[in-house]
Amino acid sequence: MNMKNILFFLIFLAMSSVTNAEIKREYLGITLGQGMVDPGDDSSIQNDDLESSLSYGVFGTGITENGFGVELGIVAFDEFQSEDFDNVYARAYGFEVSPLYEMALSETVALYGKAGLFAWTASYTTDTTRWEDSGVSLTVGFGVTLLPKASNLIWRFSAQYYNDVDDAGITRAGVDLGFHF
Repeated sequence: MNMKNILFFLIFLAMSSVTNAEIKREYLGITLGQGMVDPGDDSSIQNDDLESSLSYGVFGTGITENGFGVELGIVAFDEFQSEDFDNVYARAYGFEVSPLYEMALSETVALYGKAGLFAWTASYTTDTTRWEDSGVSLTVGFGVTLLPKASNLIWRFSAQYYNDVDDAGITRAGVDLGFHF
């Protein structure tokens, strides 16, 4: 059984546990961050040739009383550029579904971790051509959630890794602002 099949099964279990348990907290939010490409084993791309990229997106999260939950999100990475490849510009965007676990440290601070799938599309543009590729990759992330007592807003500081997005990994650091229902 490959890793993606196992993850599909875990997502199914997490979603069924969330639908059968009482939802403690749900929120919708926006995210803004910075992405950095790790070309992996592709020796033709050098880390210092690639710029970082602005990333942005939206997410929705539901968390049960026992701390388990599911997060759905859409994230986009603006332009990555490599000057060694005739001015190749790359963009990526996709949809994420991740089971997560949140551990409360206090009434206002919680840690969370998540692992899921990222269905992505990457587009490449040079001075003369444009092409696209798409696929499904694994993603893992963690962060800190701040829940101010006097408002319905939440803040999250997050780090996430998207594995094998068209043969490269993308590491993302972000700040999220959500509305707690």
